Amino acid sequence: GYPLYTLAGRLCLALPVGDPGFRMNLFSAACGASACGVLALAARRLIASGARARRFDPGWWASAAAGLALGLGPGPWWQAVIAEKSAATLLLIALVLAVCARAFAGGGFAARLLPLLGLAYGVSAAHHGQTAYLAPAALLAGLGALRCAPPRLRARAVGLAVVLLLLGLSVKLLYPPMRAAAHPVHNWLNPHSLERYLYYAAATPYQYRLFYWSPLDAARRFRDQLVEFPAAQFGWAGVVLALVGLAWSARRRPAETLALGGVWAAGTFYCANFVLSGQAIRTYYHPVLMVTAVWLARGWWLALGWKGRRRRDAVRALAAAWLGWMALTHGRLARRDRSYVAYDYSR
Repeated sequence: GYPLYTLAGRLCLALPVGDPGFRMNLFSAACGASACGVLALAARRLIASGARARRFDPGWWASAAAGLALGLGPGPWWQAVIAEKSAATLLLIALVLAVCARAFAGGGFAARLLPLLGLAYGVSAAHHGQTAYLAPAALLAGLGALRCAPPRLRARAVGLAVVLLLLGLSVKLLYPPMRAAAHPVHNWLNPHSLERYLYYAAATPYQYRLFYWSPLDAARRFRDQLVEFPAAQFGWAGVVLALVGLAWSARRRPAETLALGGVWAAGTFYCANFVLSGQAIRTYYHPVLMVTAVWLARGWWLALGWKGRRRRDAVRALAAAWLGWMALTHGRLARRDRSYVAYDYSR
C-alpha cells in the first residue's frame, strides 16, 4: 500500500551498513531528522516574511527550537526509530509546508513556485492520505504564487504544475498495477485488474474507519485529544507560546493564519472521526503538530525579541532548558517500563 516507501526502502537496503532491519530504521531516522530541519526552515521563512535572514537572529533561534521540539516529542520520536512509513510522511509533508511558506513569505520566483508546489504535493499525496490536510494551505499558496507571477507565465505555470502533480501521483496510481502484474510475494489487494485496482486506489478496506464515531463521541475525542497530544508533544509552556504565536499571526498575517489554521482544523477533524485510538492515532496528528510548531516558533520569536540583552539571554536560557527537559523526558520512552513498543523498536 506504500509503493514510494517500498521503492525508497529498496535503495536503503543496498547500504553497506548493519543488517536490513538497521538500514530501514536508519532510513526512518534520516527522514525524521530531515523533517525537523525542513520544518525549521519553513518556520524561519514565515518569520522572515521576505526579509533577508541574518545568521543568528532571533528567528533562527526560534525556528531551530520549534524543529527540535517536533523531533523530541513522543510521536515523531517513536516513528523515527522503527521501519515504518510515518517518518517519510513527516518529511514529505514538511516539504509541502516549506513550499507553501515560501509562497506566503512573498518575494521573487513566484512563477516557479507553482510547479514546485504541484510536484511536492503530488509526491506527498502518493505516499499518504494525510497530505489532504494540507489542501487548504496548498490552494491558498498556489493562488498567491499565481497572482504574483507575470501574466504571460501564468498559463504555463499552471500547466506545468498539473503535469508535475500527476507525475508525483503516478507512483501511487500507475506503479502498483504494473508491479502487481509481476506477481510479487507481497501484493496488497492485488490490483491486477480494473476492479481490483479501483478497490485498491479507493482504500476500500479502510473506509469503514471514516466517520466511525457518533457526533457526540467525536466531540469527546476531539476534546480529549486536544488536551493530550499538543501538551505531550511540546509541554504546556510550548502550548502557551504557540497560542501567543497564533494570536500574533491572526492579527498580522491573516492569509497565512487562514491557510495553516485550515490544515490544523482538517487534521483534528479527521482524527476525531477516525476509528483509531491511543498511540495509533498519534501518527495521524503529525501535520497538526507541525503547524503548532510553526506557531510555537513565532511565539519564541516574539519572546526573543524583547528589548534588553538580559531578557533575551534569559529567554534563550529558558529555551535551552526546555529543550533539554524534553530530550530527557521523551528519551525515556525507550525504557521498557515506560513503553514496551518504543523499547523493542529502538533496540
